[in-house]
Amino acid sequence: AQTQSASEQPEVATSSDANLEVQTQPLEEETPQPASEIAAQPATDVNGIFIVTNDRDDSEIGRYDTLLDASLAASTAMVTQHLGDSYTITVTQDYYQTDSVISTEVGMNLTVRSTPGEQFVLTRKLAGPPWPFAASPRHFVLGDKGSLTLENIILDGDNKYGGLYQGGESTITLSEGAVIRNCVGRGADPSTPWHGGAISMTGNRNGADVFLEDGSRIENCETIPG
Repeated sequence: AQTQSASEQPEVATSSDANLEVQTQPLEEETPQPASEIAAQPATDVNGIFIVTNDRDDSEIGRYDTLLDASLAASTAMVTQHLGDSYTITVTQDYYQTDSVISTEVGMNLTVRSTPGEQFVLTRKLAGPPWPFAASPRHFVLGDKGSLTLENIILDGDNKYGGLYQGGESTITLSEGAVIRNCVGRGADPSTPWHGGAISMTGNRNGADVFLEDGSRIENCETIPG
């Protein structure tokens, strides 16, 4: 996907095949608290739903009951232990995402995938803070200069919320088996439906990239007024 520079009004490019609307504008919404500033809670069950590993040596960081705690653990490890390392969250079952929005650290490289051979669904069920804070209802908010890769995982917005919100100079990759579906983007008010249903790319005037690889897709996503 390509972005266009915004002048007085943001320009929205729509792909009819993928239902992918993207927009470039200065980031004016309230930004969620960085993940590393919040403590992650370990899983109450020894197995956990989410397994966090460091890609450098495949070492396990921990197991967690919520996607938020898994993301917090990865962010904390990246900031406090191995700055610049990439991390993976492995999802072991379907999950209703009712926790706060996942906001990754600036410069963080994160992969979210299902257990090998599976394709689990992350369904966004709670918007978090109300509109017009357009980032809040998303599955993930990607920090500037970071990357997010989805593998064999489905992000479902329940026809109300969901999708991805992308910062400047960042990259989103949908690898084989990655699906974004039933997600809704809303404008900050009824007259400004700027936010893409599947992916909203602010770019902060520095650009951002989205790559859809073979075997990935975006379906039944839309943008509506706030």
